[in-house]
Amino acid sequence: MISEHRTDDNPRRVLITGAGGAFGSAAAAALRARGAEVAGLDLRGDPDAGLLECDITDPAAAARGVEEAVARLGGLDVLVNNAGLGGPASAGAAPDERARQMVEVNLFGAWNVTAAAIDELVRARGRVVFVASRMSFLGLPLAASYAVSKRGLVAYALRFG
Repeated sequence: MISEHRTDDNPRRVLITGAGGAFGSAAAAALRARGAEVAGLDLRGDPDAGLLECDITDPAAAARGVEEAVARLGGLDVLVNNAGLGGPASAGAAPDERARQMVEVNLFGAWNVTAAAIDELVRARGRVVFVASRMSFLGLPLAASYAVSKRGLVAYALRFG
């Protein structure tokens, strides 16, 4: 529960990647409704919505985005790795640019942000949430890149478990 170990005078400080999308904005709204302070990273920044512009596939940009979010929030208790891309990618064809982009965002983007946030999370005894997919375990031939990226994310997340 988001309010565990915190009070209204000391709310949870949450960073959400992909916070401008449908799932990210819904998660941010739900967390704010529970009293959390929320910052978001997204390709399209929107200061009015608490979104910092950030390409999480760029390690330096991810580090800057996390640093700015931590400064705004005054620390970090929870990181929600929500950013993701989907779409068809045949297992029988060489990976195209879109397939590579899915792996970059879904796996390496989460890895970049987590690596940038880990010291703050350790300091706060915080948590990392990885948004994966059941597709990571289904053998659908037209979902190869998405499934590979999410399966990799699950494997990476297990290192924190």
